[in-house]
Amino acid sequence: MKKHVGPPAQLIELSRALGDPDLAILSEGNASCRGEDGTFWIKASGASLATLSDREVVRVRGEPITRLLDERSSDDGVAECLREAKVDDGRATRASIEATMHAALLELDGVSWVGHTHPAAINAITCSLRFGELLAGRVFPEEVVVLGPASLLIEYADPGVALGRAVRDGARAYVERYHQTPRAIYLKNHGFIAAGSGARDVLNITLMAVKSAKVRSAAAALGGLSFMSDADVRRMGARADVDYRKKLMVERELSK
Repeated sequence: MKKHVGPPAQLIELSRALGDPDLAILSEGNASCRGEDGTFWIKASGASLATLSDREVVRVRGEPITRLLDERSSDDGVAECLREAKVDDGRATRASIEATMHAALLELDGVSWVGHTHPAAINAITCSLRFGELLAGRVFPEEVVVLGPASLLIEYADPGVALGRAVRDGARAYVERYHQTPRAIYLKNHGFIAAGSGARDVLNITLMAVKSAKVRSAAAALGGLSFMSDADVRRMGARADVDYRKKLMVERELSK
């Protein structure tokens, strides 16, 4: 009999950290990480990030879910796909419908972990009439270090296939333009996605994005945002000490 394999402990730790009330409440948000043999782990539908247990994490095959993004599927079809994609563990839990956007991002080079939250500070901007304006450019150096040279902004799309497709297409366009994967993804009228190489990386991105949102909102109220120049952003991203700091931040254990 094949031994049951549980989810990585760091996924539980990350999920509980992302379940901070300032980041997500109730059953909001989800987190995922790559598994083996083309699978990934993701929070079960309806579970709370703050109190997540290993029995509330689902392992699914990525290929049938990403294939959905190229098909016209009904809501019933999506639900059936998620059921069939699940690696059977004998439990009735099912993957979140937002598994589609996780599958799309986990296919990208350098992305092994994804965290999706609804921080109030960020949603104040993503739900505003100034969504694109307030999230344009970079306004302080640590944004470049942690969030990358630019953010990826996604117009509103219904959770499920539509949102997964929008995130996939936006990420592909971002890679073509910046020659690296997006780390900070803002969803209009919805929330935030952090795409990283480790659990600590995803948490760092999320926390820095929350700080950034607070700074941007305050600066906008004080007369407007002062953006870094493109040349300054490029210089900051290319510095050797920045690469060293990034490596240290990713390698730190989540619990420290």
